[in-house]
Amino acid sequence: MSISKFLANIKKSKNISPKIRLYLIDKDKHYFINNGSIKSGFNSKLTISKY
Repeated sequence: MSISKFLANIKKSKNISPKIRLYLIDKDKHYFINNGSIKSGFNSKLTISKY
């Protein structure tokens, strides 16, 4: 199963276990599964600068 299909199945699911903690990268998008919900992560074009 591809990551895209897995994410589509998770998004359709109403009962995601709150015990699952997962970080996924699909192409240029980052996702967090935490506390029973899926959330978009940060931009893949992250820039780190020093002050």
